[in-house]
Amino acid sequence: MRESKSNPFFIPDYQRAYSWDRDDAELLFDDLKEFTDHVIAHKDKSNYFLGTIVSYINADDAREIIDGQQRIVSLL
Repeated sequence: MRESKSNPFFIPDYQRAYSWDRDDAELLFDDLKEFTDHVIAHKDKSNYFLGTIVSYINADDAREIIDGQQRIVSLL
């Protein structure tokens, strides 16, 4: 189990390891910046779809990440 007291999520052992490289993370951040710039410039109230993030609170009251690990870890 990989967890941290400062992080409200934990990644269960059955999940694959974090595998994004710098290019993957930069693509996410560039996309978020482009969207934000567009919203600001056009006073647009559009929504940004970050993708599905699935978690649940297990029997130990820990929030397990089921889907979205790569995005959550990159954003943190």
